[in-house]
Amino acid sequence: RHKRPHVHIDYGTENHAASYAIDTAKRLKGNLPRKYEITITKWIETNRMSLDKLWTAAQTGEPVEELVIAIRSACEL
Repeated sequence: RHKRPHVHIDYGTENHAASYAIDTAKRLKGNLPRKYEITITKWIETNRMSLDKLWTAAQTGEPVEELVIAIRSACEL
């Protein structure tokens, strides 16, 4: 339902504090402390293939549970 593949980043108690494009790892909107920006960018770059698979599955209505579990395990920043 969204045009550009992206991820939402939660920070503290704020859901969707920022959004980052999957293809470029650039921030699309929102704000986070600068010290986290580099970590998030690197994480997106490292996990781009998995994020692309998850995005495609979510947009086509396929099951995403296993993909989410795999990506969450990679979230140990």
